[in-house]
Amino acid sequence: DRNKKKKEVKEEAPGETPQLSPELEELVQKVSRAHQETFPSLCQLGQYTTNLSADYRVQLDLGLWDKFSELATKCIIKIVEFAKRLPGFTALSMADQITLLKAACLDILVRR
Repeated sequence: DRNKKKKEVKEEAPGETPQLSPELEELVQKVSRAHQETFPSLCQLGQYTTNLSADYRVQLDLGLWDKFSELATKCIIKIVEFAKRLPGFTALSMADQITLLKAACLDILVRR
């Protein structure tokens, strides 16, 4: 009965914060700590903008591509370090770890 199911759903009072179980709280802390330790703050990233003329565009493009490659490599290394700190990740087989990292790497880069 749909009406019966609706009544069974516990509604939280407005302004009431849901409580996490100790296990979930610990997991959240571990993930948060892993993120903070493996991702640089915005001030460490620096700014990569320029206002050079079109004559230097080819040189600039090559330079920016090199910089992008360098930053992408560093980010991927940090993502792997982050994943290794997540509970249960290292318990997976190496093939499963690689599959998960390949599938999620771009998503992680975008979200970070």
